Amino acid sequence: MTEITPAHEHLEHAEHAEHAAHEGGLRAAIVPLSIAVMAVAAGVLGILEGTASADAIIARGDAAIHRNEATDLWSEFQAESLKKHIYGIAAGQGGANADSFKAQAAKYAAQEKDLSEKAKAKEKETEDQIALSEKAMEKHHRLSYATGTVQLAIALASISIVVRRRWLWYVSLVCLVAGVGIAAVPAT
Repeated sequence: MTEITPAHEHLEHAEHAEHAAHEGGLRAAIVPLSIAVMAVAAGVLGILEGTASADAIIARGDAAIHRNEATDLWSEFQAESLKKHIYGIAAGQGGANADSFKAQAAKYAAQEKDLSEKAKAKEKETEDQIALSEKAMEKHHRLSYATGTVQLAIALASISIVVRRRWLWYVSLVCLVAGVGIAAVPAT
């Protein structure tokens, strides 16, 4: 025969269930909600990390283009300088075309200064782009650390649910704040 449970026990179970339902509300949902917030933070940090990486790559590519342009300008400068010297030597030899050779040498001498200034400007642009690239890479690394710290926070908060340790959830919140703090530090 089966034993019949007394009515007062059913009432006690109903009261316990009601208490649990009232306690459940926001208090029971706070850890899962915090995990959702952490996941959003990790996602945003990951997007920012990818953007910083792309910025670094683009700046480095632009630096390479400017360096090539500077090299081309220096090559042209050297060619013009060589022509100037050849016409200068030819003019120094005298003869019927000496004045024409002097004029050609003067023309190439005038072009040298302009080419030199343009090449130096391209070198400056190269340096600026390299500096931008390095700054973006520093930001990328910082955001990588921040993303990893927030992911650690998610793991700790999830574990806190399984092992039912509130202090572990608090540690996850500290990790979240640390991750956001790392991301917020301005680049030097």
